[in-house]
Amino acid sequence: MTKTIAVGESTWQKLRGLMKEEGAEDFDHLITMLIERSKEIPKSMFGVDAKLKIKFTQREDEKIAEDAHT
Repeated sequence: MTKTIAVGESTWQKLRGLMKEEGAEDFDHLITMLIERSKEIPKSMFGVDAKLKIKFTQREDEKIAEDAHT
């Protein structure tokens, strides 16, 4: 079931531009991509660990940092 959302003209223009840049099929696909991307943890949050080939969840990284400070 589809839903309708209202956005301002400038937001709509930005979404159209992003849709082309990201290669999204439609607005639904673009919004889904943006939501999923927003859930990712930026590598910059891992400091020196970002260069390691180990993938940590946010909870694991927080636990490591907590242990290092106790």
